[in-house]
Amino acid sequence: MGSLIMSSDVTAPLEDPELLARCLAGDRASREELARACLVRVRRTVFMAVSRPSDADDVVQDAISRIFAALPSFRADAKLSTWIDRISINAVRDHFRRRPILTALLFSAPSDLEPAPERFAPDVDWERRRLSEALRRHLLRIRPPKRIALMLSVAYGYSVNEIATMTDCSVETAKKRLQHGRRELMNRVRKDPYLFGLLKERGTCQT
Repeated sequence: MGSLIMSSDVTAPLEDPELLARCLAGDRASREELARACLVRVRRTVFMAVSRPSDADDVVQDAISRIFAALPSFRADAKLSTWIDRISINAVRDHFRRRPILTALLFSAPSDLEPAPERFAPDVDWERRRLSEALRRHLLRIRPPKRIALMLSVAYGYSVNEIATMTDCSVETAKKRLQHGRRELMNRVRKDPYLFGLLKERGTCQT
């Protein structure tokens, strides 16, 4: 299902070490290009994890501020995209910690979940856009710990070990969250004729 949610072209600059070097050297154009790619990546992460758009916008701003404040200390022993994802997830987790748990688990009204056009990369076609939002609706109804683990796996392809590191839990806990989250998501998808039908057509959903 990851390919249905992510399109990597827009965030490709994050994997360009020369762009990063120019950015850190103070080149304004490079910083703006990196910022655009970073914003797309952070939005994708946050909007799959946080239900209310107004809250998600706040988390995105928080994550972006953290990223660029810490960018001079970034070490190239890890991928920049992975480093950005880790900061984004920490911002998401801090958001849930700040909110009362019952409020954090409430479902948003359907109107709150309608995506604004700018939240999607311009290269994503209409069917993929609808499919991504349908998956997101179901994902947002899974409790945050399982939701975050599942999102990191499905959207970005992180391993269980990487998810454990990024979410500060044991490998066994990450594995259980991922297994339970995947089972819950598939149970929800099977009850959605439109989404289940599209996934079966693409061969990404087994009966």
